[in-house]
Amino acid sequence: YNHSLIDEDTTLILLSTNVDFDISSSSSNGQDESYEQLLLKEAKELKVKQEKNLRWENDVKLARTIRGNYQRTQAAAAVSNHDTYTDTVIPIWSKFLTKWYAAPMWGNLSSKSEENKSQFSKMLSERAKSMHRRGDDLAAVLLGCSPGRQKRLSRLQGQRPFVTNDMMIMRLLQNRDNSLFVAGELDTKYVTLGKHLTAHHIMNQYREVEDAGHALLVERPLEISNIISSFLLEERRTTHIAEKEGIYSLGLE
Repeated sequence: YNHSLIDEDTTLILLSTNVDFDISSSSSNGQDESYEQLLLKEAKELKVKQEKNLRWENDVKLARTIRGNYQRTQAAAAVSNHDTYTDTVIPIWSKFLTKWYAAPMWGNLSSKSEENKSQFSKMLSERAKSMHRRGDDLAAVLLGCSPGRQKRLSRLQGQRPFVTNDMMIMRLLQNRDNSLFVAGELDTKYVTLGKHLTAHHIMNQYREVEDAGHALLVERPLEISNIISSFLLEERRTTHIAEKEGIYSLGLE
């Protein structure tokens, strides 16, 4: 990757869906909402609340599973030699991770080409070791950052910013003209989000990677590198042309 394409003014944002975007919630014409509109809005908010509660319940269950596995593997490792560690600890996490990566969002990551299978096997091994070391920390992060606990973006308007998601959104909006959203074709959640943000001019460009899921950096590292490099080069070229035209218009050249 060409680090010279990035300078101190380049903004890099890791975007997740921990914030619930509600672009349509505000009235565009400033008129009072009708009774029917209020009912629809309340129904939508109730649905969102139910979905967030369900997500929170699922994340609590997942955190408990992770912590249970962590405690089991730590106990096994404490009384194990290297062979037992390999035969006992790693399989516990490998089983958990294999089930995790079978979710549709990953796009059948483990059942594609031989190269992908090799990458998946290597990733699984590394993830298993990482989960053995940091499983308890991951469970804590999951509970602390669950989308089920996040505020809606519309609720943050007019409030003092947090130093978390809304600060990220504000920074994103400030740089919307220089923004790129990349999603795998099989990762339908982020495909929908990317198209939505682009359609509402919150993101400037949207790129979709064909026949890929959520693990883009595992499946298509070179393609992702090329997409980002091309984007940065185009942004730099556009900026250079704009600056040069500005110089000409001022009669400085």
